Formats: sequence, structure tokens, C-alpha cells
Amino acid sequence: MLPPLVPTAHAALMSLEPAQTMLAALADSPSLRAGALCYAGSLCALLAWEAWAVPPLKRVGVLPDVPSVPGALSERQRAQAFVVPLTADQSLPLPTWDALVAEGRHRVGRVGGVTHYILPGDVPAIRGVQEPSEPWSAHYGARVSVLKSVRRLDAPRRR
Repeated sequence: MLPPLVPTAHAALMSLEPAQTMLAALADSPSLRAGALCYAGSLCALLAWEAWAVPPLKRVGVLPDVPSVPGALSERQRAQAFVVPLTADQSLPLPTWDALVAEGRHRVGRVGGVTHYILPGDVPAIRGVQEPSEPWSAHYGARVSVLKSVRRLDAPRRR
């Protein structure tokens, strides 16, 4: 006895037969093959352009350095150095270790539209976005990580 799914699947495949016949007829068409080849070639050229031409053009300023995802850091913002204890914004006094652990993160500065935070403990390293920090770890005598964000993580949320 066949499981109840087999007759249903067989009927669904049989209903695709006219579509398969139509696709087979179109596959013999030279214009369809030329269109598919043109599409594939254009896609390869676009991928090559994005991989090899765009990064150097962004570096020299010919193309704008705009992140592809809203809220993400641009290449220039990622290349920017992290704030260290000597360059931290002193308008907000640095918290004690216990206060930093209780807060979870503390804003230490804003440079070029990017807000820098310190966090207690280690975070997975993402080049130019977040990483463990030796200068901050030496300052606190414990493992501290740094994080960059274009959004204020400590700002009150609007409803």
C-alpha cells in the first residue's frame, strides 16, 4: 500500500506536464538561449565590478562610501580607530568596574558620527566594529571590549 502522500505528489507532477512541454519548446529557441547567456554574463560582470572595481573607487572618493544596510558602519567608519582611555570623552566620567558591569555598556565617545562603547568581558571580534581591547583591559584590570555603533545605544527609545 502506498503512503497517502504518493498519489498527491504524482498528481501534482502530472499537472506540471504542460509546463514542462512548454519549457522544452522554449529551450530549443535560439533567442531564449541568447537571453539566458546575456543575463548570466551580465550577472558575472556585475559581481566582478562589485568585488574588484567598487572598493578602490570608494577608497579614493569617486563613489560614496555608503553602507549597504541602514544602520551599518561604512568602510571609513570601520577603519576609524577605537577610542582608548586617553582619548575618551571626559564629559561623562568613566564608571568603576562594578558600575560598568551593572550598566552592561558605557559610552566613551563619539567620533565622526560613530558612538564608541566599552563593555565588560569579551565579545566575538568583528573587524572595525567590536573587539576585545587591551588599553581598556589594562585600565580596568579585567577583560573589556569596545564597540562602535552609528545609533546611540543608550538613547531613550521613541514610541
